[in-house]
Amino acid sequence: MRVNNYEELKDLVADLKLDVQLRELAGNASGDVHEILVGLGENSIENGSCKVLEKFLQVFSDKGIKNVRVIRHGDFGKLHKPTVVQVNEADKESVTYVDVDEAFVEKIVEHHFIKGEPLGERRFEL
Repeated sequence: MRVNNYEELKDLVADLKLDVQLRELAGNASGDVHEILVGLGENSIENGSCKVLEKFLQVFSDKGIKNVRVIRHGDFGKLHKPTVVQVNEADKESVTYVDVDEAFVEKIVEHHFIKGEPLGERRFEL
């Protein structure tokens, strides 16, 4: 990959650091491993999905939750909603949320991974 200017270099370094964090978080998992898929399609990126992904990493780290993989995902098909997040818990049905922002990340972690109860708000039902 050719880097043409300082801004591109900063972006590349940030992406690489994020990749390392994702691998470290997944590598520390034990037992049932759950997944958080964060949509990073064009519409989502414009609406802050990168910050949402980073917030999940921060919250899981702060709370010592290690059995979760945070995964970058492309578009969720024809679901053209800003910042789509899918929670895949072991032995449970997947739950998809739309319009997720950094504050809502805290609620998702609190309800899904601490209380064991999916949220009713911002859910997308097929």
